[in-house]
Amino acid sequence: MLTLKTLLEKIKSYLLYLHQGYMVPLERKSILQKIRSSRPVHNGSLPIPPPYLIWLVIGKPDVSLFLESGQRQVQDLMLPMLEKNQIDPQGFHELLDFGCGCGRLVRHLHFLQNCKIRGCDYNKTLIKWCTKNLGFGHFYQNNLTPPLAYQNDQFDFLYVRSIFTHLPEEIQLAWLREFIRIIRPGGYLWITLSGDFYTKYMTTEELKKFKNQELVVRHPELAGKNECAVFHPKQYVLDRWPALGLTFVDFIPGGTIDLAWQDTYLWKVE
Repeated sequence: MLTLKTLLEKIKSYLLYLHQGYMVPLERKSILQKIRSSRPVHNGSLPIPPPYLIWLVIGKPDVSLFLESGQRQVQDLMLPMLEKNQIDPQGFHELLDFGCGCGRLVRHLHFLQNCKIRGCDYNKTLIKWCTKNLGFGHFYQNNLTPPLAYQNDQFDFLYVRSIFTHLPEEIQLAWLREFIRIIRPGGYLWITLSGDFYTKYMTTEELKKFKNQELVVRHPELAGKNECAVFHPKQYVLDRWPALGLTFVDFIPGGTIDLAWQDTYLWKVE
């Protein structure tokens, strides 16, 4: 027999599902109609995406947040993590931003002049904007599942920011195998996942699974959309990913720096 607490949680989860599945798309349509006419502006030498594209990527049409969060992810998290592990990005010949959106992170890496920079995303509109406005990179539209149109052992460095947070396990594993195919031996994978910081947003049932080192997946039928939320216990990741051919290098828990609430992992491809 269901307890009252369990019943209320199920009702709450169902109402959230209804909101995400039906109200959120309507809200998006309304917001897009209001801000789609906005024009891109420039920040230094690089164009800034129009607010409606920023909204698609970060959930709000906030230009300042878009720029600051991307800059901090790169300058305060990614680059120091590489430096800590004696990895010099100036030595990269080719890198890939997987799930590049409209260039929130990659715009802050254009200083790597000796590195061929590539980005891919399965949103055609975002890729079209990057191709037109971020001339230092090469951008490509991928599908929700592998393969990618890249060669074996092509990349020295591949990073994934807040993408596996919206993909169920079987799709994640398929992409990890694809990453291992296209990253050269000795190359690196940098990836962020929703971990302990997000336990306060979980239901009792989800929290129980998470503490039992099980992957928590909301609405796997909406894979690739924000409504599909995925939470990774650290030990789950450390127990499973090495078997695919990855060697763990480093970890930074979510919330270590502002605007970076997800856990960050660095892996080496052997």
